[in-house]
Amino acid sequence: MNLSVRQLRAFVEVARLASFTRAAERVHVTQAGLSAMIRELEAQLGARLFERTTRSVTPTSAGRALLPSAERVLAELERARERIARIDSAASARVAVTALIAAHVLPPVIARLHAAHPGVALDIVDAGPQEMQRMVERDEVDLALGAFLRPAAGIERVAVFRFGLALATLPSHPGLAQRAGGSPGRGGGTLPWQRLRGEPLIGLAADNLLQQRIDVVLARHGVEPSIAARFNTLETVLAMAAAGIGSAIVPTFTRPACRRYGLRMIGLRAPEAGFDFYRISRKGAAFGPAVALLIGLLREEVDAIAAGAREP
Repeated sequence: MNLSVRQLRAFVEVARLASFTRAAERVHVTQAGLSAMIRELEAQLGARLFERTTRSVTPTSAGRALLPSAERVLAELERARERIARIDSAASARVAVTALIAAHVLPPVIARLHAAHPGVALDIVDAGPQEMQRMVERDEVDLALGAFLRPAAGIERVAVFRFGLALATLPSHPGLAQRAGGSPGRGGGTLPWQRLRGEPLIGLAADNLLQQRIDVVLARHGVEPSIAARFNTLETVLAMAAAGIGSAIVPTFTRPACRRYGLRMIGLRAPEAGFDFYRISRKGAAFGPAVALLIGLLREEVDAIAAGAREP
């Protein structure tokens, strides 16, 4: 006996719909082709499966006996197909990140990932935080990575790493560089938050959650910020700091970007403010090894950045 999946699917659709015409439409064959498949199935089983009249199609006793088994076989094959699809997709992921992370943090991570696991494929999309969250909600990406400081309905937030805040300024700054100590050429050194009183600062937009957290920390230390200008992205903030418009309070993971802009990163102490960097996804979403590999290497990269290991 050599039953085919197409025969079983045709049989199940006829039994469910009680119509050869509608079943033929469902399985995308002509009615004559469907009738031929059912005849072949009946011949292999040696039993008539349907009673047909001009008004009705009903399973015979043999058809009723076959129906549960045929449905189980088709259901199991569908589950197998889904498992295979998940295996194939486990080596890929669609990931949204901010432009700064994409340009200054991810490149060495992706290079290491491809070198160690050449079969992994990542589709990286750079966008702003609000757009990234919308992309997750619309299932346009599997996950997004960022400083998502506010929870959202239907979205799962998982902390990936913790970051602090530091001051990005020109190495030639007439006051801060000398007060911070460290090596002006290589960065480093620390300042108390109170030393920022009267310092012209470049900030993010007032409605930016990270900027709001920064303002809270400044207020806690009695610093009334003197905002020279505000911009929508950290990339622009750093570019403006490099142009000498002012200094900027930025996350510590921006150290590679600071270096490329020729900025010195100075730690802010007493006490250091810490925030979580998150992976967000739709609640209940499952991920394969591609995501675990990416996040593991990202953590390692950020740890190295925090320790200054990526400094020249």
